[in-house]
Amino acid sequence: MRDILTALAGLVILILAAALVAPPFIPWEAYRGSLDAALSRSLGLEVRSDGRLEIRLLPSPRLRVDHLRLTGGRDRPSLDARFVKAEIALTPLLSGEIRFTETRIGRGEVTLPTTEAGGLLALPDFAGEGHDLAVEDLRVAQLLVTTRVAATGRTDQVYAETVRLSAPRLTGPWRAEGSVEGVPFRVTTGEPGPDGAVPVKLGAGGDTVPRLDLDARVTLLPGPDGGRVPEAAGNARLVVGPPAQAAGAALPFSVQGGFKAKGRLATFETLTLEVPGEAPLRFTGRGSLDLAGARAALSLEARRLDLDGFLMSAAGQSLLGRGLSPGALPGTLSLDVAVDSLTLAREEWTGAALSAVLRPSGAVALRRLAGTAAGGLGLALSGDVTPSGGLSGHVALDAPASDRLARLLDRLGLGGPLAGLLDGRPFSAEADVAAALPVLSLRNARVALGSARITGSARYSPAGPDQPRPRFDAQIIADGLDVAELPPMRGAVAALHDHDVGLTLLARDLRYGPAGPRTGEIAASLQSEGAAIRLDSLEVRDLAGARA
Repeated sequence: MRDILTALAGLVILILAAALVAPPFIPWEAYRGSLDAALSRSLGLEVRSDGRLEIRLLPSPRLRVDHLRLTGGRDRPSLDARFVKAEIALTPLLSGEIRFTETRIGRGEVTLPTTEAGGLLALPDFAGEGHDLAVEDLRVAQLLVTTRVAATGRTDQVYAETVRLSAPRLTGPWRAEGSVEGVPFRVTTGEPGPDGAVPVKLGAGGDTVPRLDLDARVTLLPGPDGGRVPEAAGNARLVVGPPAQAAGAALPFSVQGGFKAKGRLATFETLTLEVPGEAPLRFTGRGSLDLAGARAALSLEARRLDLDGFLMSAAGQSLLGRGLSPGALPGTLSLDVAVDSLTLAREEWTGAALSAVLRPSGAVALRRLAGTAAGGLGLALSGDVTPSGGLSGHVALDAPASDRLARLLDRLGLGGPLAGLLDGRPFSAEADVAAALPVLSLRNARVALGSARITGSARYSPAGPDQPRPRFDAQIIADGLDVAELPPMRGAVAALHDHDVGLTLLARDLRYGPAGPRTGEIAASLQSEGAAIRLDSLEVRDLAGARA
C-alpha cells in the first residue's frame, strides 16, 4: 500500500513539474485555432488572435496574447485588444468553460455601429444561454470607444485611461471607473427590471473640474431606422466651483433637475440653478442637450434677485476680485434669462432679460441685455464679445427723468461735471460701440437732452509703435445747446494734455442763456500733434453777439 501511495505521489509531482516546466517549450501557436474556437464558444462571439501566444498552467492558468479581436460579424460591435494578459478560473476550465478572473489589456478599441438617430445596431444577446461570462477584474490602460454610423461612415470617439470593469455576468450589474481627458468617472448599473430598464448611476469630475452626478433608468428600444435607441429618464446634478470643485475664475453655480433622453438628445423640463453665497441667486426653468451637435440650451427665470446683496457678500466680493469668466465650454450654450425684479445699485429693476450664445472659444454673442429701473430708466445692450473681452455692438440708454440717471451714476461712482446737466429733462443716448481695450470707438452716436441734440463719432487709441502718443479723434454735430449751462471743460482739457487730438465740430442753433436767441453757430476743425496745434478753420456767428 505504501508503495502505491508513493508511486501516486511521485506521479502527481511529475505531472505538476511537467505543468510548470513544459508550457514554455510548447508551440502554442500551433493550437491557435483550438484556442480561438474555445474562446468563441465561451463568449458567443467570433474570436481571432494574432501575434505571440503564451499559456501557463500553474499556479493558475494564464493566457498572454499580443492581439485579440472579438466581433459578432460585419457591422456589429467589436473589440480590438492588444497586449492581453488573462488569468483563467481553474474549476470551470476542467469542464471546458473559459472564465476570466483577472484580465489586463494594454490598449483596447470598442467599435459600436449606430444609426443616424443614435440607435445601436446588432447588439449581441448577452442574456442568452451560455453567455454568463463573468468579468471579475478587467483593466484597460487605454480604451477607445468609437461609434460609427453604418450608413455614412461618420465616427465619434471617446478616449479613456486606466479603466477598470467588473461584472458577475455580461448582463450586469456592472462597475466601471477610469478617467476621460483627466476627468475621473465611476459608473454602476443594477439588475434589469421587468421592463428591461437598467438602473445607472454616474459620478464624474470634482476636485479641479466640475462635478456631475446622474441617476437614471436606461432602456434600449427599437428605433425608426433599425437598431436599438437608448432612452433614459432620471435626475442629474452639475456643480461648478465649491464645494465640489476648487474656486476658480468661472462663476460658481449648481444646476439640477429631472430629464428624459432619447438617443443623443436630452430635455430637462424642471431645472433649478443656484449661484451660492450669503445672498444666493436662484433660478428655475428648462433646458436641452444635443450631444451630437455639442449644443445646449437653457431658459431660466427668477421672480426676484438681490444683486446688491450678492455682490456685497463674501462670495460676490471674491468673484469680483477674481474676475468673471464663463470658463471653457465643451460646446455651444444658448442662454435666455428673464427676471421679474432685481435690485442693483440700490435701484429696483423690472423686466430684466439676458439672451446670449456662449461658444467654446470663449466668444459670446450677446443678443440682448436689457432692464428698466424706476422712473422708466431703460438700458439695452447687444453685440459680440471676443474671448479677450472686446465688445462690438450697440448700446442704448433712455431716461425720461434724467435726474434719476444722475443719482444712479453718482452711486456707481461715475458722476462728474457733465452729470450736472441731468436736471430732470428727458435724456437718451445710443451708439455703436467697438471696444478692444484700450482702443475704444463710438459710431453713429446720438445723445438728446431736452431739446438739445448731439450726433457724431469718436475714437481713442493708445500710444504704440506707429503712434508715439495716445490719440483722440472726434466728429461732432450739435443742435440746440445752451452754451451757458455747459460745465467747465478744464478737466477734459487736462486729461488730453499728453494726447494728440483731431476734432471737427459743427454746432448750430446755439444760444447763451435761457433767454438768448437760437441763432448761434460754431464751426471748427483743429489738429494737435505733440506741442503743435493746427487750427484748420474756426467760424463763430451770432453767439451772444460774438462773431469770428
